[in-house]
Amino acid sequence: MPTPESAQKKGPTVRAGLCAYSRPALEEVGELISQAGITGIIEVKHYDLATMDLFDCDMAMVVFDLNPDINQYKHDLALLKVVKKIQVVMLLVKEEHRQLIDDNKSDLAADDIFYLPMGQANFIKIILTHAASIKIARERESGGAGYSRNKATAFGQTLVHNKIINALQLKKALDHQKRLPGKRLGDVLVELGYIDEDQKLHFLSSQLDVPLATPRQYASADRTWFRWSPSMWPGGIVALHWRKTAANCAWP
Repeated sequence: MPTPESAQKKGPTVRAGLCAYSRPALEEVGELISQAGITGIIEVKHYDLATMDLFDCDMAMVVFDLNPDINQYKHDLALLKVVKKIQVVMLLVKEEHRQLIDDNKSDLAADDIFYLPMGQANFIKIILTHAASIKIARERESGGAGYSRNKATAFGQTLVHNKIINALQLKKALDHQKRLPGKRLGDVLVELGYIDEDQKLHFLSSQLDVPLATPRQYASADRTWFRWSPSMWPGGIVALHWRKTAANCAWP
């Protein structure tokens, strides 16, 4: 993945809110953002979780600490996701609090949960992936004729503008795709090593308007079985169920 740098944006910048109850809680994440060089792609504002009515963002990065308690965060995340309808809600947690979060994950309405400290490269990848997913969803919702006619090129261009891949990588991927009839661009990008499977799933979710399962849903799901369903979802997506044991995942 190329290093983010200032470049001309396509369309409105993704608005990100860095949210916490105290300023010290923002410092570690704020430092990661300031050093990441992604301000040309996302516009970051700091918000106090106590004044949630003032929030106006596409993506909320909520920094967890122990004051207030976990129950307040359950309430806050639900408000951000369900009432404020913020598209992406992330919870950023210090590693020392992992067990507390795992024990309460089924009640935390976060799209993603990440643990600190985190390497800058990994942090950049996460933020840019979510920003690109938001812009892909905007393209889909706008219903532009050009986007409908050539979704692969529009999808690739969105990834270039959001620094997920570069223009040369897109050209190589499109050329490679031409030699593989029926192969989707996302699969080609994974095959060439330009994005990973997790990124592809985020982008596909935004393209098709099919939400990814959240940590909360994973925590509360019955994952005791796992099988292929004979039914097909719209767009030719196979419904997949799984069977899982404590020792391994068993395919039927």
